[in-house]
Amino acid sequence: MDARDALEALLHEGVHLNSIGQYGRADDLLRQAIESTADPVLQARARTTRALSLLMLTGPQEALAELGRARALAQSSGSDTVLALTAIQASAIHTHTADWPAALHALAGLEEAQHLLTPRQHCSALLNRGLAHLSLHHVEAARADLTHALTLAVDSGSIAQEFKARHNLGCVAYVADDLPLALRLMDEAAALPTAVSRARADLDRALVLVDAGLIERAARLLEQALHRAEHDGQPIVHADVLADLARCALVREDYPRARSWADRAIESLAGRAARDSTERALLSRAWIDVLTGDLAPALDLTDRLKRSWEPTRPWFSDLLAVRIEAQVAAGDLEQARADLADLLARPPHGTAEVLARCHLEMLVAQAGGEREASREVAQRASNLLAVRQGAVTGLETRAALAIHARRAARLDLAAARRDNDPIAFFAATQRWRARSFSSQGQGEGPSPRTARLISHLRRALTVGPGDDTSAHRREIAALRERIETLRWSDVLERESDPSTAPLTSPLDLAAARGHLAMRRAALVSFVDTDGDLHRLTVTPNSIDLATLGPTDEWRELAEQLIGDARAAALTHHVPGLSDRVIAAVRDDADALAVLIPDLPADHLVLIEPTPTLASLPWGCLPSLAARPFAVIASATRWAVGAPHDDPPPQSVVTLSGPGPLGASAECAAVADVWGTPQPAGHATGEHLAHALHEARLVHLAAHGTHEEQNPMFASLRLADGPTFAHELPSVLGSEHVVLSCCDVGRSRVRPGDEALGLTAALHHLGVRSVLASVTPVDDATASEAMIGYHRALASGVDAASALSAMHRDHPQMRGFILFGDTWLP
Repeated sequence: MDARDALEALLHEGVHLNSIGQYGRADDLLRQAIESTADPVLQARARTTRALSLLMLTGPQEALAELGRARALAQSSGSDTVLALTAIQASAIHTHTADWPAALHALAGLEEAQHLLTPRQHCSALLNRGLAHLSLHHVEAARADLTHALTLAVDSGSIAQEFKARHNLGCVAYVADDLPLALRLMDEAAALPTAVSRARADLDRALVLVDAGLIERAARLLEQALHRAEHDGQPIVHADVLADLARCALVREDYPRARSWADRAIESLAGRAARDSTERALLSRAWIDVLTGDLAPALDLTDRLKRSWEPTRPWFSDLLAVRIEAQVAAGDLEQARADLADLLARPPHGTAEVLARCHLEMLVAQAGGEREASREVAQRASNLLAVRQGAVTGLETRAALAIHARRAARLDLAAARRDNDPIAFFAATQRWRARSFSSQGQGEGPSPRTARLISHLRRALTVGPGDDTSAHRREIAALRERIETLRWSDVLERESDPSTAPLTSPLDLAAARGHLAMRRAALVSFVDTDGDLHRLTVTPNSIDLATLGPTDEWRELAEQLIGDARAAALTHHVPGLSDRVIAAVRDDADALAVLIPDLPADHLVLIEPTPTLASLPWGCLPSLAARPFAVIASATRWAVGAPHDDPPPQSVVTLSGPGPLGASAECAAVADVWGTPQPAGHATGEHLAHALHEARLVHLAAHGTHEEQNPMFASLRLADGPTFAHELPSVLGSEHVVLSCCDVGRSRVRPGDEALGLTAALHHLGVRSVLASVTPVDDATASEAMIGYHRALASGVDAASALSAMHRDHPQMRGFILFGDTWLP
C-alpha cells in the first residue's frame, strides 16, 4: 500500500469512527492524516471530517474553525467537490447547534452541486437539510428531504444512513403529532443491524415516551442513552441526556434528583463551546428553581435568554413558560400576561404542551382573581385529556396521559378548596377524576408479536426448583421490558381520530344527588391538595367539605393498616403472633375510622379514594362494619355505567386454577349454588377469556399476583401458566367478576388518580362490578366465605350487602373489597 492509499484508509476509518460515535479515536486518526500529507485536497478532506469529531468533543467553535481551514484549502486547490463537502459538514455543525437557518443557508447550493456528490454524500446533505426543515416546523419539506434520503440510503446499501433517515422520519411524525407512526419508524430504525451511535436516537425516542406520559419508561431509555454517550465519548450528547433526565424527574416531582441531573449537565458542559446545550441545561435548572421557590436566579436567567434568543429558537416556548410561572410567583402579573399572550400565539406541539399551557392560563387567571375564567380553562383542559384518552384503547396509555394534566387539576381543586365551595369542589373532582373511564372506547388484546413474547414470559415464569437464577431473572426482566414497549406500540397503532372520540360530561351535583337518591347511596370522596387530605360527602340531601389533616399523616396510617392486614392474613395460624397482629390491625382501623362520616345506616357507601387510600382494606374500619360499601373510580363513572342491554345468555361460570387448596371444591360448590354445570379440571387462559366474554357472573379461584412496579403484569395463575392483565380480551360481557385470589384487588395509582392493576383492567374492559382482595387470602377460609357469598347473591341479596355479611361472618376476609358498584343477579 503506497502513502496515498494509506492516507485514504485513514480518512475512510475516520469517517467510519465518526459514524459510530467514536469521536476521540476519529480525531486521533484524522490529526495523523493531516500531519502526514502536504496535499491540500487530502488535507481539506481530513479537516472537513475532523470538524465533526471536534464538534462532538469540544463544541462548534473549534469545529467551525477547522472547517474554515478546510474550505480555504479547497478554494486554493480549486476542488469544487471538497467545497461541496465542507458545505454539507457546515450544515451538520449548524444542525447540531440548533442554528437551523444557518444549516439551510449552508446547503443553499445543494441542487447545483448534486452532480459532484456520491449518493452517500448527497444522502448526508439531505439528512442535514431535512432535520433543519423539521426543526423550523417545515414538516412537508422535511418529509420530502428525508424520504429522498431514505431512498438513496437503501439504494446505496448504507444501513447507517438508512437508520438516520428512518429515525428522523419518525421525528417528523412526532412533530406532526402522529405518535404511532413516530414509534413505528423509530423502532424500525432501532432494529437495523448497524453500529451507529444510538445515544441521540434514544434521546429522541424518550421524547415520544414523555409526550405519551410514560415518564418512567422514558427515564429508563435516557439512562441507557447516558451510558451509550459516555461509552462512545460524546460529552455534549451526554449533557443533553442529563438535561432530559432532569426534566423527567421534574415531571415526577422529584426535585432533588432533577436538580442533581441538571447540575451534572451544566458542570459537564463547562468550558465547552456548546451554547445551545448549555442554555438548555440552564433552562432546566431555572424551572427547578421556580418550582422550589428560588425565583431570583430563574428570573435573571430567563430575562437574559429572552434578550439574546431569536423567537424561532428551539425551547423558546419553554423559556416563556418558565418566565410566566416565575413572574406570577413574584407578583409581576402584567409581565406574566404579556408573556402568556406571546406563548399562546405560538403553535403548540402535542397534548402535553397544550395541557401545560392550560395550567399557565389558569395560574394567571387565578392570580388576577378571575375564578370563572380559570374554571373554563380547567374544563377545556379536562375535555382535551378525556378526548385524547378516549382515542387510545390501552388502559396504561390512558392513565399515563393524565400525568400531563396533574398540575392543572391540582390548581383547579386547590382554588375550589380555598374558596371553601363544596359545589365547586365536587365539580372539580369530577372534572379530573378517572376521565379515561368516561370515554366508551374499548381495549384490545395483544398483537401477534406481543402475544408471542407473553407466551415466552409465561414459560419463563413457570420454573422448577433451582431454575430461579440471576440469568433467569434478567431474562424475565428483559421480556417484560420488551412486552411493555410493544404493548404501548400496539395501543398507539390502534389510536382513533381524537375528534371522533365520544365524551361524557362530568356529573354535576344535581344529577349526582338524583342518582344517589334513586340508589339509596351516599358518596364519600377523598382528595389530596395543598398537602392536606380533604373529604367531600354527598348524600341525596346534603353536601359537606371537610379538611382531615396532613396527607402524609394519613398516608402513614394507611400504610400501617395495609401492612398489618397483610401480616394478619399470613400469620393467622401462628399462635400468639396472630393475636398481636390482629390487635394491631384493630388499632390501625380505629385510627382510620374517622375517614367515614356518620351516614344513614341503610345507604350504600360509595368511596372515591385517593392514591394514598387506593389499596386500603376498607372492610377493617369499624365505621364500615355491617354496612354495604363499594370503592369506585369516580361518581361520573358509577352514574353513567349501566348493566348490559343484552346480557350474555349463559349466567354463571366457575373456574379454578392449580395451587389453592380446595379451589376445585370451592368452584364446584359455587356452581351447585347457582345450579350450573360443575367445572371439569383447571381452567386455562382461553377458558377465562371465553367466560369473561360469555357469562354475566364469573367466579375464579386461583393464585393471584400483584406487580407493584409493573401493574399490567398482575396475573392469575391458571393451568397453562399466568394470565396477565395485558392479555385480557378486548370486550368483556361479564357484569360481576369474583376473584377468590390473593392481592389482585391492589392497584398502583398514577398521577391523575388513574389506577393500574388487574381489577382496573377488568373495569376498563367493561366489567361493572369486581370483588377482589387487597391482602393475601387463606384458602380454606376463602372457600367457606365465598360459598356463603354466592348463596346470599342467589337469594336476591345485592353484592355489597352480601360482602358486608361475609365480613361479619368471616373477619379474616375483610381484605375483600367490592370495586365499581354493587350487583344484583
